[in-house]
Amino acid sequence: MEVGYVREWVPKERSKHTVSGELALEGFLRGVFDSMDLVVSIEIAAGITASNLEEYAEGTGTLIRRIGNDLTARVELLEKGACR
Repeated sequence: MEVGYVREWVPKERSKHTVSGELALEGFLRGVFDSMDLVVSIEIAAGITASNLEEYAEGTGTLIRRIGNDLTARVELLEKGACR
């Protein structure tokens, strides 16, 4: 479900960039990341490698951090009244 939500929210954020939209997108991406982590953990416990999710983990984590940093900066600007 989170992948679908990400696909839905990315175009919305491209057309109208909002703090609430970024928060939603970050949450959806965290859900995807957590699901990937769970699948990889199960594979490790079972001694199999059925997916290649490890390839996406670093990029997904980096994207989540970047969005989080952008959110922090925008909230600080909002608090200063320098941003809408």
